Amino acid sequence: MTLTSETAGIDTDPAREENIMSAPSLPQPVRHLVGQPPSVTTASIRDAGGYALYAEGDLGAIHVFAHRMLDEGRIRLGHRVLGRWLAHRSGRGHHWVHVQWHMAIFDLELNRWQEALARFQRHVQPYAFATDDALPDAPSLLWRLRLAAPSWIDLPWHEAYETARRCMRRTRDPYVQLHNLLALAGVGDLASLDRWLVDAPSLDGNHAGSLLWSMAQGLRAYAAGAYAQAALHFGEAVPRIALIGGSRAQNSLFERLHESAIEHAEATLQFHNDRLAA
Repeated sequence: MTLTSETAGIDTDPAREENIMSAPSLPQPVRHLVGQPPSVTTASIRDAGGYALYAEGDLGAIHVFAHRMLDEGRIRLGHRVLGRWLAHRSGRGHHWVHVQWHMAIFDLELNRWQEALARFQRHVQPYAFATDDALPDAPSLLWRLRLAAPSWIDLPWHEAYETARRCMRRTRDPYVQLHNLLALAGVGDLASLDRWLVDAPSLDGNHAGSLLWSMAQGLRAYAAGAYAQAALHFGEAVPRIALIGGSRAQNSLFERLHESAIEHAEATLQFHNDRLAA
């Protein structure tokens, strides 16, 4: 059996969800994944933005389903079905961590912040130090937790930060490098960001390098509290992020960072205006 981008091996009709869940031979919310694993390549299924998704086997099918639910804004259904699917399984490695990342995104979309943090600590953080399996998901999820936090909280950045520092010199993928830079900005390591920016001219001459440099400048400015400057850099770079990789679900973080920079810049300006008027 071959999955398509329309079915992705998952029955997503809410009216039939209980039938999926109660199927006697399938305790997981997957109706069509029976028999031998489907023959699917990552290039055959794409998200709403055209990004090729991991789509092999049972794990790949639920991954595609999670993307569909995010792309279509069907957050509650995605949260319910993916949560039940995960409850019947355990796993390891990059693809497993990534599906846990998707579940945490559903949690955050439903204002279940504590649940998202607990999922990060249990399913993402353990991989973030010992392996590279949590790149780029660990820095991305920590930033989402920071932006959605009801109040300031000291998040567990250590593992993601150390992994990013370890990987920076050998990373050739610009999208992974962007997440390494996210980790540096997440802990406020301005010195390392400055050193990277000094070396960045070697990236000139290609679109990926120029885009990465602009994002690094924005992240450095944001981490330093220079929100207006960050907003300018993000405004230039964020609309083009897909040129260096990432799905629509992944890249929505950078849109949110841009929005946050604008909000902070406007709040700072209002504060100064209020002081002048006092």
